[in-house]
Amino acid sequence: MAKARKAANPSNTRLDPMAFGVAFGVLDALAMFFIAIFGIFGFGLGMTSMMSSIYPGYGPHFIGAAIGLFLGLVAGFVFGYLAAVIYNYLIAKGL
Repeated sequence: MAKARKAANPSNTRLDPMAFGVAFGVLDALAMFFIAIFGIFGFGLGMTSMMSSIYPGYGPHFIGAAIGLFLGLVAGFVFGYLAAVIYNYLIAKGL
């Protein structure tokens, strides 16, 4: 007979900000890298152009892809970290 699982306790549903930041950073870095690489071959140039207006040095070339990899890691980490901190704060307040 299988054991019945307990319902999740809201006080135990905290996120680890460091892990969440790293996960978001890696995903954002890979996305920016591949968008730049696809831009080299003529795909997604509008997206690459829009992102190059936000991230200096980013563009549809190999150096731009490397810059996007680094900047995506940093920006994704900051966003993920702050999102986890805000989430944990709201959970602690019971919202």
